[in-house]
Amino acid sequence: MSESESSTLKTARVGALEIEIPGDWETLTLQKITELSGSGEWGEETESASNNREALVLRSGDITLDGDLSKTDIATRYLSESNYEQYEIKPLDIVIVTSSGSEKHIGKKWLAPETLTENKYHYTNFLYRIRLNKSRCSPRFIYYFLNSDYERTFLQSITPTSTGLQNLDTDSYEELTVPLPPLPEQRRIAEILSTVDELIQQTNEIIEKATEIRKGVLNDLLSKGVNEAQLKKVKLGPINRSIPNTWEVVELRDITGRLTNGISKSQNFEGDGFPVTRIETIADEVVNLSAVGWIDDDSSGYEDYQIRNNDILFSHINSLDHIGKAAQYRGKEGVLYHGMNLLLIRFDWNLIHPLFAYIYMTAPFFRKLCRSFAKKAVNQVSLNQSDVGKLPLLLPSYYEQEMIAQRIECIDRKLRSETQQKQHLGQLKRGLMQDLLTGKVRVPVKT
Repeated sequence: MSESESSTLKTARVGALEIEIPGDWETLTLQKITELSGSGEWGEETESASNNREALVLRSGDITLDGDLSKTDIATRYLSESNYEQYEIKPLDIVIVTSSGSEKHIGKKWLAPETLTENKYHYTNFLYRIRLNKSRCSPRFIYYFLNSDYERTFLQSITPTSTGLQNLDTDSYEELTVPLPPLPEQRRIAEILSTVDELIQQTNEIIEKATEIRKGVLNDLLSKGVNEAQLKKVKLGPINRSIPNTWEVVELRDITGRLTNGISKSQNFEGDGFPVTRIETIADEVVNLSAVGWIDDDSSGYEDYQIRNNDILFSHINSLDHIGKAAQYRGKEGVLYHGMNLLLIRFDWNLIHPLFAYIYMTAPFFRKLCRSFAKKAVNQVSLNQSDVGKLPLLLPSYYEQEMIAQRIECIDRKLRSETQQKQHLGQLKRGLMQDLLTGKVRVPVKT
């Protein structure tokens, strides 16, 4: 390829968009660089004469949103001899979710590692396996492109918006056009992006380890206290628990200055009016100011609903998995207002330390306690205001609350630091993908 071709640009269709790529790159449809593709087979639950080969069969839920494989609940099924061979996942196969009840799960992908052992995994009919022609492309390069914004835009253009089960049109998907640099450059780009992925994985492992440590330390502190004093047994609803002799058990309403519902008015999402909380505002147990609703009115009549620093927002109407979620607002008064479907809890801060209150209300055993008190209905469960007021709280001395809070906050600082590092690496990766996968930035290749 001449130097002029590699330095000039040409316009090409990539996915659903027209972009400029280097003159020495080509574009081919996914179908033209694929050796083998197709959906899998679910198999049978029990062994039979026709289905006698035991197999670990991957389902859509086994592939995570970040492209990993969750190995905690992979199904064991039985396949026929021919299906066992046909639907085996081999190293560097790309497995794609093609059917799901949630739009965000359509198109999730897993790249089988080069170290994958023979006959390790098979795949169900809700997944689609692509085996690429390695003489024409690098599977890792294609995998990264299939996780780019270009692929996502194309995916949205061929996936109808609907409720219920959603399916990916695989014939249309294989018409996705892919920009292809020379094969050595593909491999080099994949190598660079893999390096960032390794750093992200290392950060994930640190976060997982710190999270497990936090869980264990918190359980010990809320069972034995700071000084591991003599213990007594108490009953918190259906939960039996040992706590230090000096601790009290109180009802939440006993140490609360305010326990209320929010503004019951219709919300918009165009930013008209003033911002109010909704269930999604605390989905990740932090107050997310980008996930609020808006009430198109003058806020001057709603001063009583202004959220104050250290107020706790509590999910009392939700699915069973999410009931009892809580988040603590840390910010100025007048920035955010209390909306529907979350309770606001304002404790008497002379009796309970703000950080201890948040740590306690986000502890796993407290969430379990909330679920045990909840009233079940179709598709959701709920705790009314009176029920929440009766929830039991463990109350050490104020000094010991501070000590517990400090120890947990030490771990939380580490978690926040690593989470920020992960976000930084994610932004770095997205920027690199934008530049490298389109040739905006060229990488040197050893000759």
